[in-house]
Amino acid sequence: MTASRPGSVTFVAVLTYINAIFAIVGGIIILIALTDRSLATAASGNPAITGWTSIALGVITLAVAYGLLRGSGLSRTLVTVIMLLSVVNGVIAMYSGAITSGVVSIVWALVIIGLLFTARANEFFRS
Repeated sequence: MTASRPGSVTFVAVLTYINAIFAIVGGIIILIALTDRSLATAASGNPAITGWTSIALGVITLAVAYGLLRGSGLSRTLVTVIMLLSVVNGVIAMYSGAITSGVVSIVWALVIIGLLFTARANEFFRS
């Protein structure tokens, strides 16, 4: 018997979809901005690579969100790894003086991980 999807997993998947949409839209905005010569010359690095990378990561994130809704263990693992990296980034931010930002990043990541590993979520991903 397949376990029903818990609300915690749905919540995380919706947040993941939102993240994906922001990444795709952000990448598109960067690419559109490249058509403005003054913006293109003022940007550091290679904004075209940044724009296309953001779009690609957004598309991958859409697939991960879909996988979460379908009970994919791989999607849950990917989100967990990303959140653990966010915890590390939060610690680095705190040591760099951005205490509030670091704490928020760490707490948010731990909440997401907690939501993906409740008893009901574990049952859902096992089924």
